[in-house]
Amino acid sequence: NNTRNTATQAERLARSCEAIPGVNNATCVISGNTCYIGVDRNTAYGNADDVSAVKRQCAQKVKAANPQIRTVYVSTDANFFDRLRRISDGAGNGNVGESFRNELNELVRGLTPERL
Repeated sequence: NNTRNTATQAERLARSCEAIPGVNNATCVISGNTCYIGVDRNTAYGNADDVSAVKRQCAQKVKAANPQIRTVYVSTDANFFDRLRRISDGAGNGNVGESFRNELNELVRGLTPERL
């Protein structure tokens, strides 16, 4: 099942982002050739330069693991992380379709994660 494969791949990508120093937890959703990543940071890694570096490293890991992904959105916003986790849980259960895409689009518009 393609939905299950995408959810499994998203889970692997999230785990690879969690290997980055400063990342406590990550959640990932893939839609077409776009990947959305929510990052829960370890606050011990504090400054803005670290945040940018974490975002860049996440995007690089995703693109290296899946060359078909052309756009990566990464956010360290807690609300983005929580909403993306709910979307991810739904996708893992096979809940994809128009409402799935609408929620992703709304999430990107509302929180403006960094496109990398």
